[in-house]
Amino acid sequence: METKEPAEETPTEPAEEAAASDEETAPQATDKQELTSVQLQDLKMMQDRLLRLRAEFDNYRKRESRDKRASWERAKGDLLKKLLPSLDDLHRVATLKPDETKSNAVIDGVVLVERNMLGALGLDGLKVVGEPGEPFDPNIHEAIGMWPAPKPEQQGTIAAVTMRGYQFGRQLLRPAQVQVYEGGATEEDLPDSPATGADAAGAEATT
Repeated sequence: METKEPAEETPTEPAEEAAASDEETAPQATDKQELTSVQLQDLKMMQDRLLRLRAEFDNYRKRESRDKRASWERAKGDLLKKLLPSLDDLHRVATLKPDETKSNAVIDGVVLVERNMLGALGLDGLKVVGEPGEPFDPNIHEAIGMWPAPKPEQQGTIAAVTMRGYQFGRQLLRPAQVQVYEGGATEEDLPDSPATGADAAGAEATT
């Protein structure tokens, strides 16, 4: 009697493992697709937010520019309003009839206009620079002439102001043109008086 060897069974483990592997990788691929979709959605939301912020910033910048222009226009208008009374006074002087007006009245009118105008501008910070007797300061004074000092203590001080300077706050609009006392002087060296204003300008032109 012949004995039959048992037939070899076909191994099934590799196929089962491949199937299991496919089952495991399928959900992972799905998870990756879902993650990418979420990321794209978040990216789109961030882009939309960025566009909104950019638009808001542009609107803010335009609004600030408009507000600054409006504020500057109001400031100029307020300053001009303060000068209107001086312009009225100047107009009255300009329309005086020469044959009916004394010279003293014209001078008084001009002095009034100057006083009112300097007062109005002074309220906004305008300051006159350059007064006889004050120490010479090269930061705000421009020396255009020298005079012998009558007294030692007058050396380095302003003898006369040819053209006044003006300062607005900390900003120097124009330095004052002045003549300065220097050194010692004998009685023969001293002039009658330092030239001022138009006299000084004329003296400079003839030299």
